[in-house]
Amino acid sequence: CITPRGRVFLPHLGRSLLGPEKLLLQGIPYFRLNLANETEVNMSDLAGNAMSLSVVSACTLAGLCSREFRKQCEASATKEDMGKGAKFVINKYADKVLKKAKLPPRACMKPSTVFSPPKGSDALDAFKRLANKAAEAFSTSTLCTCETSGRVQESNNFIMCADSGASCCDVCAPQYRCDTHNMQPIKTCLPVGQKRSTSVQDFNNEIRQLLPAQLYIPKDAVSKLAEVEGDVYGVKGMDNFVFHLSRVANDRQRWRAFYKARANNGTGNCIAQIEVIVGALIIGSDEYGVEAKLFCYQPTLDNDVRGVVEECLRLRYPAG
Repeated sequence: CITPRGRVFLPHLGRSLLGPEKLLLQGIPYFRLNLANETEVNMSDLAGNAMSLSVVSACTLAGLCSREFRKQCEASATKEDMGKGAKFVINKYADKVLKKAKLPPRACMKPSTVFSPPKGSDALDAFKRLANKAAEAFSTSTLCTCETSGRVQESNNFIMCADSGASCCDVCAPQYRCDTHNMQPIKTCLPVGQKRSTSVQDFNNEIRQLLPAQLYIPKDAVSKLAEVEGDVYGVKGMDNFVFHLSRVANDRQRWRAFYKARANNGTGNCIAQIEVIVGALIIGSDEYGVEAKLFCYQPTLDNDVRGVVEECLRLRYPAG
């Protein structure tokens, strides 16, 4: 039973059940939720306070049909069987009653090893739309240390070092040795008179609408990557997986979106990830745009290799 603050241990994996996995057990696809910076505890509590509508519907239908079902079982039973109790009658005559009902055959999905993505717009079209919002993404990103904990500075006055890329607001500036840096004012593209907190929330909603809910890698692109040094990145078969949008985060001078592909129909280990960056392509520079990186974790999972995983593909689309 999934409960708030409850911990379910998985012996075969050697860890506890994660928050997104608890949501899946409740029949809630977490990758379709409008999540922001929710922590693992928040998602666990959400799953514990939720209920699976399919289970509730099944229980409700069972309760509504149970009385009539018992009547039909008793009508088909003999006097000798009736004397053995209602439980015995239902167990013995249940199949006979269901056959008379002539229920439609249960639908089933045919197993398929080849994934066929639905027809839709190219992800490049979405990247072009996001690139037009790159300057606004920079203006609403985390521009000061005081904003790293989720707080949004109301002031629109920020300064940034032209050499190191370090930035801060006018409130926090007296706390730092700004005289040792080449500090320059940051030109934001926020509406005049609008509070920064309102702009950040509005852009958070807007970027979620622009980001595709799912991403697919074409088969020909996977084949070309697999040819690099004998598939050194382990991307073979990646065209059979779907990358679901899992998280959108407000980061330093940029926004980041994470798409994850998981094994076992989305419930297993994360085998690959696509990271989409909107805003400053390089921290401290005035070059804005969209950048997508593909990380494949399959070789590290197969060989139990630890360390930093380098991206195997990078797509950069500058603004303008």
